[in-house]
Amino acid sequence: MKKGLIPVAVALLTAITIVTPVTHAAGNAEFIHKYYSDGPEKYDKKLDEFKKEAYFEDLNGNKIKTQIVSDDEFTGQKEFSDFTNSGGINPQFTEDYGTYIYQYNWKYYVPNYDSYSMYKFYKGQVTFQNASSSTQLVPLSYSQTSSVQSVWTTTGRIEAEAGFKVSVLAEMKAKVGLEVSYQHTSYTGETIGATVHVPAGRTGYIYRYKAGQYTGGSGAWDKWKIVKATGQSTNLGIYYETGNAWGIIGSDDHWKGGDVANGSPLPPK
Repeated sequence: MKKGLIPVAVALLTAITIVTPVTHAAGNAEFIHKYYSDGPEKYDKKLDEFKKEAYFEDLNGNKIKTQIVSDDEFTGQKEFSDFTNSGGINPQFTEDYGTYIYQYNWKYYVPNYDSYSMYKFYKGQVTFQNASSSTQLVPLSYSQTSSVQSVWTTTGRIEAEAGFKVSVLAEMKAKVGLEVSYQHTSYTGETIGATVHVPAGRTGYIYRYKAGQYTGGSGAWDKWKIVKATGQSTNLGIYYETGNAWGIIGSDDHWKGGDVANGSPLPPK
């Protein structure tokens, strides 16, 4: 998924906070059309390389690419009803072949790539329209006026497989050294501010964000063959399927902003 945050509700914007603007000469090129942020960030091209794939590794260590187990099999829609679980295996998801099934039990997560983004999850914005004839140095402050819950983004079976979800969150937390969650609530009263130079006839803005931590890799499941009539079970090897996620770092706030001509739409968030 990347893509940014999927807000469950839309934040209400507060009135602009302005503390005695300081004027500058309108011709000062240093302040004209300047883009601001609290840190640089370059696009991570490695994130484009993620593909949804599956592999099987037999008991001898031979690993081959295989077909992804379908979603209806994963959710148990094809699971048979006359199975005697004499092997003591807890069913998780299965492939039904009539007289026997292939059953997959969660094992572990194998991370392949990690990344970090200061501006992953958009939270809100505030603007100031400069109708004067001179550049103004304007402190802008965004303040949350209603609670907003946001959720992470994932691909593969991360949401559906409890072990996968727990392992992915633990991996992201270990990499960034901060708490990483699959959902986050911004509460009323939270604020973030910055001082921006707004030229005459232009509108200054700041966007508020929560940082995100990324991990991509493969979930691993033990693959068993189970005979329905007897319940006899045989371990065949390990099934791997890729998945990735952007988790929310709730304690990591960032902002970026700039200015546009009065009446013009703001840039993409």
